[in-house]
Amino acid sequence: MKHGAFARSTAAFLLQAACLAAWLPGCAAYPDKHFIDPQDSRDFDQPLEEIESHVPSALERLGVIVERQESGKGRSSFHATSASGLEVLVQLEAMTTRKTQLAVWVYGYSNYGDWLASEIADAINDDVDRAIERAAEQRSTQGDHVVQIYYLEIVTRDVDGVCAVYAAANGMQFGDPDAGLGNARTAPLPGGGLVGVRAPLRETEEPVVRPYWLVDDIEAAVAAAVDAGGEIAHPPLEIPGHGTFAIYFAWGVDHGLWQR
Repeated sequence: MKHGAFARSTAAFLLQAACLAAWLPGCAAYPDKHFIDPQDSRDFDQPLEEIESHVPSALERLGVIVERQESGKGRSSFHATSASGLEVLVQLEAMTTRKTQLAVWVYGYSNYGDWLASEIADAINDDVDRAIERAAEQRSTQGDHVVQIYYLEIVTRDVDGVCAVYAAANGMQFGDPDAGLGNARTAPLPGGGLVGVRAPLRETEEPVVRPYWLVDDIEAAVAAAVDAGGEIAHPPLEIPGHGTFAIYFAWGVDHGLWQR
């Protein structure tokens, strides 16, 4: 090949490469112009809300950061960014009240984008499967186990007033403040539990009535609560002489767990 022909061939190759380099960022910036169908999709036999709770943790394990979530009637979308800077969209759509469709887009024309979309779908699917298995194990081992509130915590700015009302209405007799329970005044509950009434421990603590459910394995119970959509407010902590407690939030309500 002559020098002039080689130079023209090289220039043409470089021009094509430059055009491709300019076009690829456009795919990430304007993905709707290039992607119509998702790179991966799955169908689940669970309500949208149950699948939705597993998406953030599954993405986080893969190094994908959720930038924002958009929710509407029968649909939820997670807009995220991968560790390599690719734009990711995870969309859930309720097909029925008990069926949900998952769709995943990774905006980048590369084998990596296709692979990551599949990994995201697999991670969400695995989390859902584990939650189902854990629930089945709990049902099979629970048998005739009686669900019991072990500690009913009442936070109020008028401790003595609440204790007086409970004493009048229910005949409860409250003892002296217990330092191990935040200086709560306690009274016994049937089955060996307690009801405790205490003042807020900090200025920002709001009045609340929080039941603590008795469990055999608080670590497993906390994990199950998170899988079901709960958010840990206080991890398991042992109170000498009383047991171990944990607190989680779910749908705007405080919940507690207690292991003796």
